[in-house]
Amino acid sequence: MSTDIDIATRGEVTGDGTTPATRMRRRAVKWRGWVLLAALVALIAVVAFIADGVAGPSGRLDSGNPKPDGMRALMRTLSNHGVHATSADTLAGALDDVRSGAGTSSGPTLAVYDPSGLLTRHARARLQRAARQSGADVVLIAPGRALTRALAPAVRPAGSSPVADPAEAQSFAGRAAGPVRADCSVPVARRAGSITDHGRRYRASGDDQAVTVCFGRAGAGGTVAAYRQHGTFRTVVGNWSVFSNGRIADYGNAALAVGTLGRNPELVYYRPAPGDPALKPDGDRSLLDVLPDWVLPAGGWLIVTALVAMFWRGRRLGPLARENLPVVVRAAETLEGRARLYRRSGARDRAALTLRAGTMSRLAARLKLPRSARADDVCAAVAAASGRPGPDVSALLIGPGPATDDELGRLARNLATLEREVHDQ
Repeated sequence: MSTDIDIATRGEVTGDGTTPATRMRRRAVKWRGWVLLAALVALIAVVAFIADGVAGPSGRLDSGNPKPDGMRALMRTLSNHGVHATSADTLAGALDDVRSGAGTSSGPTLAVYDPSGLLTRHARARLQRAARQSGADVVLIAPGRALTRALAPAVRPAGSSPVADPAEAQSFAGRAAGPVRADCSVPVARRAGSITDHGRRYRASGDDQAVTVCFGRAGAGGTVAAYRQHGTFRTVVGNWSVFSNGRIADYGNAALAVGTLGRNPELVYYRPAPGDPALKPDGDRSLLDVLPDWVLPAGGWLIVTALVAMFWRGRRLGPLARENLPVVVRAAETLEGRARLYRRSGARDRAALTLRAGTMSRLAARLKLPRSARADDVCAAVAAASGRPGPDVSALLIGPGPATDDELGRLARNLATLEREVHDQ
């Protein structure tokens, strides 16, 4: 058993006058500022999350998003042109809307924008089947290879525009990249004339002569690819910013956007959402999928309430006030006061432990013993340094406690004598 453990089991402190509790309090005071800063950052994050949810749709090309990367301006323009547009963020909702629009004379238009690639193979197959059965025209906005192969198999990706600046397109800072001319026979593209040169490019799969590529450069594919399939139109638009609030007024972007999405009286705009259970394989549902919708908002408010309560109570209690004493206190005053308390309570054992702990700590430091040294090792080293017999040193340092005040005083004097003998060697 080490010196520290010996002393701790007898209920006393080491020679520096600290305990684990006091050291923990000092660390807490030292890190209090960082803890408060972290709590403040967490509070701001929770408030921003809740405010973002209350503010409404804010995703890229969200039909109700009024920000520059939103799509609300185009949706209102289509409504003014007599197009009945419905938005869906679940696969079931999109399929229902497509089927309900199948009763019109020309069929609906199904527009799909899946920037995160959430659509599974099964979901893409269901969309393709619903579009075929309802006679819907299909518009794909900046689709990846898998979505293009499923809903527009005659088209394949051909890279990205070399003029595109994704950071600029996403933040809408600075001027638009521009323009690229249609140079094709598709009526909608010819009416647009030119659009912003940004985004993905596409070309025909193999030697399919039915595909017309527009807004491209020689040998590099085009931003728009269109063809007819079983009496319906398939249109792929690689530049998503053409449909956005921040770029729809540039060049012929508005004409292309309205022409492709407003071809039929019914428009179904499907932008998959991450929380749609239909887009996850069976057995891959998380805990959030089965929780009620109110759990996350309620949890956010509980976190905010807890943080506010912490700040309220912490500010009310406040830190300990430091006050300079108006008198000069002798250095031994605290020691003498503690000794009087021990004497008044008859705590001779505790007083003896305190004296022995201080003596052993100082002797161990004098003899250059590690703090992990055992009490028996300290006694042996002290005996060798002082020339006293080992049993006498052990009885003095770790022996039984005094039974009377006289024995306590004699123990204190003997400890002081032993310490002087070691220091004089």
